[in-house]
Amino acid sequence: MSTAHTQTVGHKPKNHIGLIKKNNILLASFFLIVILTSCKDNNRTDYSFEKVQIEQTDIFLTLPTGIDSSEIEDFTEGIFQQFNYTDKSIVLISTNGMGQIHMSDSLNDKVIERKEIIDGIQIAYFITKKERKAEFDTAFNQMMENGLK
Repeated sequence: MSTAHTQTVGHKPKNHIGLIKKNNILLASFFLIVILTSCKDNNRTDYSFEKVQIEQTDIFLTLPTGIDSSEIEDFTEGIFQQFNYTDKSIVLISTNGMGQIHMSDSLNDKVIERKEIIDGIQIAYFITKKERKAEFDTAFNQMMENGLK
């Protein structure tokens, strides 16, 4: 007894399993990207900022909210202005090219975290809580990017 085999010339059998695996890999990759993107957004912290005017000028700073008081020292060449926060953090500015804010300066238990010169104004912040560093850095980054208005 002989068995007859038929063969179609020029056609390969379809591999549905390979196609399904490829589709599943693409679908899984898509969902992984969506999940990772949403996790990144959930870790982002939104901070509140306020526009604060430098005394005797029409210049405004973008600073974290929570300012409790402001002190000013007026000199012929410019001013030093200090913004005091309820958590004892401080932002210090100098509009005076002669009055430098030095990186070695410290105010009691606070250490200078960052000093920038933005549009000719020296701005530094001193903090007591490390949790606020990112918040103050975000404010300073915005001022560096957008300038003082």
